[in-house]
Amino acid sequence: MILAPNHPLQLNGNKIGLVIFILSLILMQSCSTTKSVYKPSDTTPVEPVEDVVAVTKIDTVEWDVVSEEEMPPMTSDDSFTQEYDKKAVYNIAMMLPIEAQKPDASTRAVTDNTTTNRFVSFYAGALMALTDLEREGVNLSVDVYDTQRNADKVDRELNSIDFKNMDAIIGPYASTRNKQGLINTAEFGKANEITVISPWYASSSLAKENPYYVQLRPNLEDHYRRMLEHAKENFSDSQIILLGRTQSDSKKARSDKNRIKYIQQIHKELSGSAGTRDLRVFDAHPDSLLVGEIAFDSLFIEPGEKAVIIPYYTSSDESFVYNSLRRINGEKSLDPVHVYTMPLALEAEQIDFNLYRNLNMKIVRSKYVDRTDATIRKFENEYYNQFGAIPNNDAYHGYDVMYFVGSNLKEYGRNFQFFVDETQEYLQSSFRLEKVPLKDAEGSIDDRMAKFNYFVNKHLDIIEFQGESFSRSE
Repeated sequence: MILAPNHPLQLNGNKIGLVIFILSLILMQSCSTTKSVYKPSDTTPVEPVEDVVAVTKIDTVEWDVVSEEEMPPMTSDDSFTQEYDKKAVYNIAMMLPIEAQKPDASTRAVTDNTTTNRFVSFYAGALMALTDLEREGVNLSVDVYDTQRNADKVDRELNSIDFKNMDAIIGPYASTRNKQGLINTAEFGKANEITVISPWYASSSLAKENPYYVQLRPNLEDHYRRMLEHAKENFSDSQIILLGRTQSDSKKARSDKNRIKYIQQIHKELSGSAGTRDLRVFDAHPDSLLVGEIAFDSLFIEPGEKAVIIPYYTSSDESFVYNSLRRINGEKSLDPVHVYTMPLALEAEQIDFNLYRNLNMKIVRSKYVDRTDATIRKFENEYYNQFGAIPNNDAYHGYDVMYFVGSNLKEYGRNFQFFVDETQEYLQSSFRLEKVPLKDAEGSIDDRMAKFNYFVNKHLDIIEFQGESFSRSE
């Protein structure tokens, strides 16, 4: 094992602890199937930022609803003149906010949910994918860049000679408050016809007329649509209730009303008629959930099975979601209640198994690991043998993203997103790429999708709590 700068770190089956692996990653350069160069951060100061938490906030945006008539399904007529552009070796840049320049980087690397820990785990998972890809004859050269969550650092890398030769770029990470680096990378990819893969950030407005931008995290609208699809397949409209929220703050109240209005529009689209009656809305006030004796009295006075949709998703909504679930569980009648929630409900520490079980929880989610699957158990064993640790969600994510990029480069060549036309399933995630339509000044959409905004992953699972664990709903 060579630990000198400018030389690849060969991981030829050597068993190393995760701590040793992290320290070597921070202190030196690393490897992949052909060659990987970990580029240490410089000492450029960056603005302080918060630690990344388990659930990343999705952009809050003004959503424009597009009807099925305006957005017809893609057909074989929606083709283009692009041809396969294959190479013997593909160059990939992986831009991760490891923040190795921080003095406490080593401590952060082994502390759960810190930026360094999450993305070192992502990187470790990616290395596992590179090993598998190498066995399959995929030749990749992967350079890893520490972006330090700093847009200027990203720009310096983009302006280097190396990036002109990239065939795909993974990242950089972005958040609602810090997304300029990703915006600049997406524009760089568009200008140079290099595919940019965004694994973590979802926004309906970040890229425009950019077919080289691929967003792997489904948008908020996709989550709402999937929830409604599943609910309407399993319950009548009269059984479905949308949980609204009454707030004294006028701006927040307007946002919540717009959210419910938007979901009602999706409901009408799925029903196939603008004249379809709205779903019932039950408004709860946050204070009533804390001090009132009864918060959902009028909801459960009526007998019958019910499906309650709770459409809130940010960390600031966690208290409202938890208190709503707690009160529903305490006040529900003997008739079954089925609660649909966003990924927040799975990540919130307050929500326990009793709530999952008693409320027949159904969570819409783009990531799910079936730990009974033999492939998952094999990955866990190999990961533990390699790094001396149990893989977390970020490790699975790193594997899936790298394998998705590498295998499609082999199959279709550069700009593979134009040719992927079916769902691809991996350890934790499934990816089904679709074009996001571009509307003209009049709001019309080209039926042939000759122009569109970007590619987005539309695959979402509904996972249900059954017995003692979650499983995918069929």
